[in-house]
Amino acid sequence: MSNNYSNIYSAEQLSYWQTRYAPNLVWNFEDLILKKLARNERANAFGVRLEFPLIPDEGFSNSPFSFYASVLDKVVYAPISSIKFIDDLSIAYSWLVGNGFSTESLIDYIFCLKYGSNRFAGGKIPSPLKVLHIPGNALDNQLIDDNSQKVLKSIVVWILSHELAHIVYNHPSYESVTHAQSQQFETDADSFATNMFKRIGTAPLGMILLFMVFTSFYLNKGDFVLEKDWNDYLRNSTHPFSNERLNSIASEFINSPNEFIDAEPNKIRAKQIVESIGNEAKEIVDLIRSPKMQDFLKVNALALDVNLLYPRKKGDLVIMEPGYSEGLVSGSDFSGAYSGTYGHKIANGGEEKLNATFVFYRNKDKVTGRFSYGVGIVDLIGFVQNNQITFNWKWGNTSGKGLLSTVGEGEFSGEWGYNDEFVGGGNLQGKRKHV
Repeated sequence: MSNNYSNIYSAEQLSYWQTRYAPNLVWNFEDLILKKLARNERANAFGVRLEFPLIPDEGFSNSPFSFYASVLDKVVYAPISSIKFIDDLSIAYSWLVGNGFSTESLIDYIFCLKYGSNRFAGGKIPSPLKVLHIPGNALDNQLIDDNSQKVLKSIVVWILSHELAHIVYNHPSYESVTHAQSQQFETDADSFATNMFKRIGTAPLGMILLFMVFTSFYLNKGDFVLEKDWNDYLRNSTHPFSNERLNSIASEFINSPNEFIDAEPNKIRAKQIVESIGNEAKEIVDLIRSPKMQDFLKVNALALDVNLLYPRKKGDLVIMEPGYSEGLVSGSDFSGAYSGTYGHKIANGGEEKLNATFVFYRNKDKVTGRFSYGVGIVDLIGFVQNNQITFNWKWGNTSGKGLLSTVGEGEFSGEWGYNDEFVGGGNLQGKRKHV
C-alpha cells in the first residue's frame, strides 16, 4: 500500500469541500462528542481542537482514511481528502443498497486499491463515485440522501472519537513504547469510540461500511499463509486491524444493543438495527480473514477490469456494460450473451465446473468478448469459421488459446488450454440467454 491516495481529488475540489465539511464536523465534534465526555476526560481534552488540512501529512498519505492526532498539541487532524473519500463511499453504498444492488462492486474497488491500484489508467486512482458508475443525481432521492449522511456522520464520529481517545488517555508517542503497548492503545481508542455511540444513544449506521472497507483495505490474518508470518506482522505493527480487534467492536453491538438506542425514537427497531450491525460485522470479519478467501479476492483484484465496476445484483458476475442486450446484436453464432459453465483441471486430476457468463461482440467473422466465472474477467478475441471459433484468451498475466463449436441453436461447447495449447486446461459450455 505504497500509493499516494491524497491526489484522488484536485486542490480546487478539496478547497470547496473544506468550506462544506469543516463547520458541520466542528459542530459534531463539539456538540456530539466533547459534551459527552466525563469530567476527568474533559480535563484531559481541555483545549483540544480540530484542524482540516486539504491532504494529510506525507507520512499518512498511504491510506485514504488518514485521520490522526497530536497528543502534545491536542489537535485532531481530519484531512478533507479523507472525509471526501468516505463521503463518496457513503453515497455509493447508500445508492447501491437503496436501489437493490449488491455492494460487491464497492468491495472490488477497495480490493483494487489494496492489490491492484496500478491497473488504474495513468496510475491515477479514480474517485469511488466515478469508478462505480454512481449517477450524478444519486442524492435526488431523499431517502438515499438521508441515509448517506447518516452513514458518513457515524463513520466520521467514530473515527474522530478514536483519535480524541489518544488525547484523552494521554497516549505517548508510539516511538517510545513497544508494539504491544501501541496496539493496546489502539484497542482502547476503539473501545472509547464505540462507547461514544452509547453516550450519544444512536445506532451507528455506518459501521457496516467501515468494517467492509477496513477489512478489505488493511492487512489482516487472511493475507498471510503462515500463522508465523501473521504473528510477526502483529509484533512489528502499531496499527494492525486484527480480527480480534474488529471482533471486539462487533461484540459491543451484539452484546449490549440497548445501550446504543437511548436517543432513538423507535427503540425496538433501533435495537434490531444495532444487533444486525454486530452480526453482519462478525460475518464480514469471518469471511475476510479466511486465507482461501483472501487468495480469491487478491486474484480477482489483480485480474479485474476496473472499467467494469458497474452496479449489479447480488450474485451477478461482472461481465458487461449496462444497457447491453441481445436485441442489439445479430442472432448469429457467438454473438450476444450466454450462460453456462467453466471447467478447469484441479490438483487431483479431476475437473471442477463453475457457473459462467459469456458475452460476444461479433463483427463479420471476428469476435471479441469476455467471460467470468466469479474470479475476474477473461478477455478473448477470435475468428469464426465453419461454426467454430478459435480464440486467444488472457486473464491477468495468464493466457492461452481455445476452440468452441456450435452444438445446437444458440449453444456452444469446447476446450481451452494454456500458452500455445488449445486443449488441456478445461472446457467451456454456453447457451444464449436474454439479458
